[in-house]
Amino acid sequence: MLWYQQSPSSVLKLIASFSTWMQNSYEKGFIEVKFEINRDNNDYSVMMIKNLTPNDAAMCGCVARDY
Repeated sequence: MLWYQQSPSSVLKLIASFSTWMQNSYEKGFIEVKFEINRDNNDYSVMMIKNLTPNDAAMCGCVARDY
């Protein structure tokens, strides 16, 4: 599963990725303390962005693939 972010003036950025066999892996510039990702048995995932600022204005989305 992959979580992405795209601000109005930026390209699509990968926030984090994970799978059934690995923990959350965050990309440079994104930290778990701010971008908290929870998942339940890999059936669904929820991301909570904490301590929002005006710089956090963006669209976020999740992409999943069934192997």
